[in-house]
Amino acid sequence: MNLRAKVLGILAGGTIFVMIAVSVLVLVARQSDHLLERAATAQRHLELLILLSGRISDYGLVVLEAVQQPRVDEQKLSAGKARVDDLFRSIDRIISEQVALFPAGDDQSAVATKSLLNARMKARFSTLHRQVSDSPDVGEDPGARADHVRSAMNAFGVHFAPQLAQAVEDQRKEAKDAQGSMAELRRRATVFAIVWALAAVLGSGLLYWFAGRPILSRISQTVEGATEISSGQLARRLKPEGHDELTLLMMKFNRMADSFSRRESKLLAMQTDLQDTISERTSDLSAANDRLEDIDANRRRFFSDVSHELRTPLTVIIGEAEISLRNPKGIDEPSKNSLETILARARSLKRRVDDLLRVARSESGKLDLDLVQCNLNKLVEDAIEDTRQFASNHQVQVSFRASPDPVTVRCDSEWLRQAVSGLIANAVKY
Repeated sequence: MNLRAKVLGILAGGTIFVMIAVSVLVLVARQSDHLLERAATAQRHLELLILLSGRISDYGLVVLEAVQQPRVDEQKLSAGKARVDDLFRSIDRIISEQVALFPAGDDQSAVATKSLLNARMKARFSTLHRQVSDSPDVGEDPGARADHVRSAMNAFGVHFAPQLAQAVEDQRKEAKDAQGSMAELRRRATVFAIVWALAAVLGSGLLYWFAGRPILSRISQTVEGATEISSGQLARRLKPEGHDELTLLMMKFNRMADSFSRRESKLLAMQTDLQDTISERTSDLSAANDRLEDIDANRRRFFSDVSHELRTPLTVIIGEAEISLRNPKGIDEPSKNSLETILARARSLKRRVDDLLRVARSESGKLDLDLVQCNLNKLVEDAIEDTRQFASNHQVQVSFRASPDPVTVRCDSEWLRQAVSGLIANAVKY
């Protein structure tokens, strides 16, 4: 038998076992609910009969009180009769519920006959009420009226009391029978649970011994072999047993281990060659890195030297232009405009040179921040001015609406201006 058939057989057996147990539990639960409902209905019927006895007694007190009056108080008698009739109707409804709890047959017929007893009691009470209502007035013959009512009450008691006692006894017997059936059901359910649990333990043991143990043993052997091979012991081999899929897996496992062993020999040879190649390439990369470091150092030094060389003449140009603009006398308007243009261009070029110097320092690992309070509006305007020509080349116009109130921030103004310029340039470009 192959492994799949064994596993399916185990699963099928377990499924059938569980389905039987669940079916029995469902039947027990349904039967238990039915018996509980029978007991509860009988108890409610019994409570209604006891309440009926009390209301009949209350009605008798009303009748005795009516005998003492000159005329019968029909309103009180009707009210007492209505309360008793309500109970009779409630008893009829609960008898119908009890009949519905039994399947069609002799048991249902026996329960249905209880409605006849209730009908007799109801008829007996109606006769009593009619006799009391028809009793003569005191003015006609007080003695005759009392005798008439007493005779009616005695006749009612003689017949009604045994009927009520029989109804009470029937409901007590019904409740007791339901409780006894529940006890028997619990006993049977307990016996079944014990027997089924023992069967489950025995069946599980047999399944493990004849089916599970051989499979688990071979799986354990396969896991141990895989663990040893993964740790580098490629000489480990399994011992296939049986004629199923697991046996085929163990045979393939051994072939895989042989393939790993052969590949390991090839990998060792390739590893030796690779290490020689890596050593050679590492030496070449080290030399190349040294050359690149020299080139990068020369580049940073060149940027720094160029920046310093350019800042000196730019500082002179800016200074001369500012001095000339401080003394506007003797300078015509075109010359003044030219000086302002020269000053603006020189300052812009000086910022570019400063940016170049900052980049050179930052790439060399030196980044000095000059934190001061800056006017953010002025900083943004300078950034826009730096990118104005770039935006114009892309046919884009950059506008800035400054806040009416001064906005100050503590920062390195040149680095922040350079960052804002970069953002504007990216926005224009993309």
